[in-house]
Amino acid sequence: MGPISGALAAYLLGCVPTARIARRLTNGHPATPWIERGADFVKGFAAVYLFAPGGSVAMALIVTAVLAGEQWPATGGETGRSGHWVLLGALTALTSGTPVALGLWALGWALGFVITGYKPVGRAAAAATLPLALGFVAGWPLGGIALPGCIMILERSRDVLRRVRAGEEAKHHWNSPA
Repeated sequence: MGPISGALAAYLLGCVPTARIARRLTNGHPATPWIERGADFVKGFAAVYLFAPGGSVAMALIVTAVLAGEQWPATGGETGRSGHWVLLGALTALTSGTPVALGLWALGWALGFVITGYKPVGRAAAAATLPLALGFVAGWPLGGIALPGCIMILERSRDVLRRVRAGEEAKHHWNSPA
Protein backbone atom coordinates (compact mmCIF):
# COMPACT_ATOMS: atom_id res chain seq x y z
CA MET A 1 0.00 0.00 0.00
CA GLY A 2 1.38 3.39 -0.98
CA PRO A 3 1.57 6.36 1.35
CA ILE A 4 -1.48 8.14 -0.13
CA SER A 5 -3.75 5.10 -0.04
CA GLY A 6 -2.40 4.27 3.43
CA ALA A 7 -3.19 7.78 4.61
CA LEU A 8 -6.73 7.52 3.24
CA ALA A 9 -7.21 4.18 4.99
CA ALA A 10 -5.77 5.63 8.22
CA TYR A 11 -8.11 8.63 7.99
CA LEU A 12 -11.11 6.34 7.57
CA LEU A 13 -9.98 4.25 10.54
CA GLY A 14 -9.63 7.47 12.52
CA CYS A 15 -13.25 8.33 11.67
CA VAL A 16 -14.55 5.26 13.52
CA PRO A 17 -16.27 6.65 16.64
CA THR A 18 -14.56 4.33 19.11
CA ALA A 19 -15.45 6.45 22.15
CA ARG A 20 -19.15 6.45 21.27
CA ILE A 21 -19.07 2.71 20.63
CA ALA A 22 -17.31 2.12 23.95
CA ARG A 23 -19.89 4.24 25.80
CA ARG A 24 -22.75 2.27 24.28
CA LEU A 25 -21.16 -1.09 25.00
CA THR A 26 -20.26 -0.28 28.61
CA ASN A 27 -23.59 1.43 29.39
CA GLY A 28 -22.29 3.85 32.03
CA HIS A 29 -19.85 1.49 33.74
CA PRO A 30 -17.32 3.37 35.89
CA ALA A 31 -14.47 2.09 33.68
CA THR A 32 -15.99 3.65 30.55
CA PRO A 33 -13.52 6.58 30.29
CA TRP A 34 -10.57 4.17 30.46
CA ILE A 35 -12.15 1.88 27.89
CA GLU A 36 -12.67 4.89 25.58
CA ARG A 37 -9.03 5.88 25.96
CA GLY A 38 -7.88 2.32 25.35
CA ALA A 39 -10.00 2.07 22.21
CA ASP A 40 -8.54 5.33 20.89
CA PHE A 41 -5.02 4.13 21.69
CA VAL A 42 -5.63 0.86 19.82
CA LYS A 43 -7.03 2.81 16.86
CA GLY A 44 -3.81 4.82 16.52
CA PHE A 45 -1.65 1.74 17.03
CA ALA A 46 -3.61 -0.24 14.42
CA ALA A 47 -3.40 2.55 11.84
CA VAL A 48 0.39 2.59 11.96
CA TYR A 49 0.68 -1.17 12.21
CA LEU A 50 -1.63 -1.78 9.24
CA PHE A 51 -0.94 1.14 6.90
CA ALA A 52 2.47 2.73 7.57
CA PRO A 53 5.05 2.05 4.86
CA GLY A 54 8.74 2.67 5.46
CA GLY A 55 10.13 6.19 5.59
CA SER A 56 9.63 8.98 8.08
CA VAL A 57 7.55 11.19 5.77
CA ALA A 58 5.13 8.36 4.95
CA MET A 59 4.83 7.45 8.64
CA ALA A 60 4.16 11.08 9.56
CA LEU A 61 1.45 11.14 6.90
CA ILE A 62 -0.23 8.04 8.36
CA VAL A 63 -0.06 9.37 11.93
CA THR A 64 -1.44 12.74 10.84
CA ALA A 65 -4.22 11.09 8.83
CA VAL A 66 -5.50 8.87 11.64
CA LEU A 67 -5.42 11.85 14.01
CA ALA A 68 -7.30 13.98 11.47
CA GLY A 69 -9.95 11.27 11.26
CA GLU A 70 -10.32 11.37 15.05
CA GLN A 71 -10.49 15.17 15.19
CA TRP A 72 -12.53 15.83 12.04
CA PRO A 73 -14.48 12.66 11.26
CA ALA A 74 -16.32 12.37 7.97
CA THR A 75 -19.05 10.22 9.52
CA GLY A 76 -22.10 11.28 11.48
CA GLY A 77 -22.53 14.46 13.47
CA GLU A 78 -19.41 13.91 15.56
CA THR A 79 -17.31 16.97 16.24
CA GLY A 80 -14.22 14.94 17.06
CA ARG A 81 -12.01 14.78 20.09
CA SER A 82 -8.53 15.99 21.00
CA GLY A 83 -6.96 12.80 19.68
CA HIS A 84 -4.03 12.56 22.05
CA TRP A 85 -4.72 8.89 22.83
CA VAL A 86 -4.79 8.14 19.10
CA LEU A 87 -1.46 9.94 18.68
CA LEU A 88 0.08 8.07 21.61
CA GLY A 89 -1.08 4.74 20.19
CA ALA A 90 0.39 5.54 16.79
CA LEU A 91 3.71 6.64 18.28
CA THR A 92 3.84 3.51 20.43
CA ALA A 93 3.44 1.41 17.28
CA LEU A 94 6.34 3.30 15.72
CA THR A 95 8.57 2.46 18.69
CA SER A 96 7.88 -1.28 18.36
CA GLY A 97 5.40 -1.30 21.21
CA THR A 98 7.66 0.54 23.65
CA PRO A 99 5.59 3.21 25.44
CA VAL A 100 8.29 5.89 25.22
CA ALA A 101 5.84 8.48 23.90
CA LEU A 102 3.30 7.62 26.59
CA GLY A 103 5.87 8.14 29.36
CA LEU A 104 7.09 11.42 27.91
CA TRP A 105 3.50 12.61 27.41
CA ALA A 106 2.71 11.75 31.04
CA LEU A 107 5.75 13.70 32.23
CA GLY A 108 4.84 16.78 30.15
CA TRP A 109 1.20 16.56 31.23
CA ALA A 110 2.13 16.20 34.90
CA LEU A 111 4.42 19.22 34.79
CA GLY A 112 1.80 21.42 33.13
CA PHE A 113 -0.97 20.20 35.42
CA VAL A 114 0.94 20.41 38.69
CA ILE A 115 2.28 23.90 37.95
CA THR A 116 -1.10 25.37 36.93
CA GLY A 117 -3.78 23.06 38.34
CA TYR A 118 -5.56 22.88 34.98
CA LYS A 119 -5.91 19.60 33.08
CA PRO A 120 -6.12 21.32 29.66
CA VAL A 121 -2.85 23.12 30.37
CA GLY A 122 -1.31 19.76 31.17
CA ARG A 123 -2.45 18.42 27.78
CA ALA A 124 -1.09 21.51 26.01
CA ALA A 125 2.24 21.25 27.85
CA ALA A 126 2.54 17.59 26.88
CA ALA A 127 1.73 18.32 23.23
CA ALA A 128 4.17 21.23 23.13
CA THR A 129 7.08 19.29 24.62
CA LEU A 130 6.55 15.79 23.16
CA PRO A 131 8.30 16.25 19.77
CA LEU A 132 11.42 17.71 21.39
CA ALA A 133 11.47 15.10 24.16
CA LEU A 134 10.98 12.27 21.65
CA GLY A 135 13.77 13.72 19.54
CA PHE A 136 16.20 13.55 22.44
CA VAL A 137 15.07 10.18 23.78
CA ALA A 138 14.03 8.13 20.74
CA GLY A 139 15.59 9.97 17.81
CA TRP A 140 14.82 13.07 15.76
CA PRO A 141 12.88 11.25 13.02
CA LEU A 142 10.31 10.15 15.62
CA GLY A 143 10.15 13.67 17.06
CA GLY A 144 9.52 14.97 13.54
CA ILE A 145 6.79 12.39 12.98
CA ALA A 146 5.08 13.50 16.22
CA LEU A 147 5.26 17.22 15.40
CA PRO A 148 2.24 17.56 13.05
CA GLY A 149 0.04 15.57 15.43
CA CYS A 150 1.09 17.67 18.40
CA ILE A 151 0.34 20.85 16.48
CA MET A 152 -3.12 19.46 15.67
CA ILE A 153 -3.75 18.69 19.35
CA LEU A 154 -2.66 22.20 20.35
CA GLU A 155 -5.01 23.67 17.74
CA ARG A 156 -7.87 21.50 19.04
CA SER A 157 -7.11 22.73 22.59
CA ARG A 158 -7.23 26.42 21.70
CA ASP A 159 -10.83 27.02 22.83
CA VAL A 160 -10.46 25.30 26.19
CA LEU A 161 -7.19 27.15 26.81
CA ARG A 162 -9.00 30.41 26.08
CA ARG A 163 -11.56 29.42 28.74
CA VAL A 164 -8.71 28.73 31.18
CA ARG A 165 -7.30 32.22 30.58
CA ALA A 166 -10.76 33.73 31.07
CA GLY A 167 -11.21 31.86 34.37
CA GLU A 168 -14.15 29.85 33.04
CA GLU A 169 -12.52 26.42 33.29
CA ALA A 170 -12.54 24.31 36.46
CA LYS A 171 -9.26 24.28 38.33
CA HIS A 172 -8.12 21.28 40.36
CA HIS A 173 -7.63 22.16 44.00
CA TRP A 174 -5.31 20.09 46.11
CA ASN A 175 -6.92 18.87 49.30
CA SER A 176 -4.06 18.15 51.66
CA PRO A 177 -4.48 17.48 55.35
CA ALA A 178 -3.31 20.32 57.58
